Amino acid sequence: MSVRDLWAGYDGNAVLEAVNLEIDRGDMVGIIGPNGSGKSTLIKTPFGIKKTNKRRNFYSRSKGGSLERHLVGYIPRRS
Repeated sequence: MSVRDLWAGYDGNAVLEAVNLEIDRGDMVGIIGPNGSGKSTLIKTPFGIKKTNKRRNFYSRSKGGSLERHLVGYIPRRS
């Protein structure tokens, strides 16, 4: 999966600016960082859980370039 030029934020404040990410098939990825650094937004935005008002470029290497949601696990934390 590839993400190119990802922008996202809340209430007009950018959280992610021009993020690029490449994850190869079979890779396992962990995302760590301080509270409010954009970890959840980075996961939610490419899969449509968090909306963005800028153009998004997401690619998958199979099935004609469509993003394969069933291959990604996301477990949100409850407060």
